[in-house]
Amino acid sequence: MAAVCKLGQLILDYESAVKDLEKAARLRYNGWNQRYNIIRDYFESDEFKSTLQNRATLEFAASIFALSDLRAWLYAGKIQAKRKTTTDGESQRVDKKFGARWLQGLRIGCLHIQNTATRFATEIPHEVGEWVKKEHENFTHEFAATYLATVKERWRLREVENVPDEAVIYGHLFKQAGAVDTDEIFRIVQDAAKTIPTDQGLCSEPLEELPELPKDPEPTIKEGIRRDGRKVVVIAYVQNIAHIHT
Repeated sequence: MAAVCKLGQLILDYESAVKDLEKAARLRYNGWNQRYNIIRDYFESDEFKSTLQNRATLEFAASIFALSDLRAWLYAGKIQAKRKTTTDGESQRVDKKFGARWLQGLRIGCLHIQNTATRFATEIPHEVGEWVKKEHENFTHEFAATYLATVKERWRLREVENVPDEAVIYGHLFKQAGAVDTDEIFRIVQDAAKTIPTDQGLCSEPLEELPELPKDPEPTIKEGIRRDGRKVVVIAYVQNIAHIHT
């Protein structure tokens, strides 16, 4: 009779422990939903959009500035080379030479710009989705560890003997947690990336040719020596100044 009572108590203990575990699973579910809502609200916020735009603008600006600098140098070089021509054929060869250099540099710069645009449009949303998955996993780990420490103490005080082992507890909580759906977060971040300005039309086909030299007024050309001893030629128009080191 005592053995039957003992067995009955063990069954009751286990059923009680399982009920505790099921309650814990519901608490974990509700806790993660609250955490997820905070995450989603942040990625939908103007703060995140502003951060994303600032980061992207900085990267785009670096590429655009490099192209602007290249164009200025080639433009100035073309001016100096044109001064040395004596025939239309020589002048055309100068145009072709500097035009080819510009288009080559422009294609490389546009490739960097397009790669940056692709990263913000697809790679960053994917990275954010992977981060959310990791957050979900970490949340479940932390919840399971906290729950296990708490429930063990409660079972000890109640002298509960027949309880699920740690593997069962972790397995149940992780099975109940399942896989987090990151599609919503991906779409939110992707939509935020659509508001980012890219190349301002600089890389639109057909690619922009190196500008023609102004015919009027004639440029002012000055030569000088820099403080580091290098010779510099300054070619200036009314609103355009370019430097060539020789």
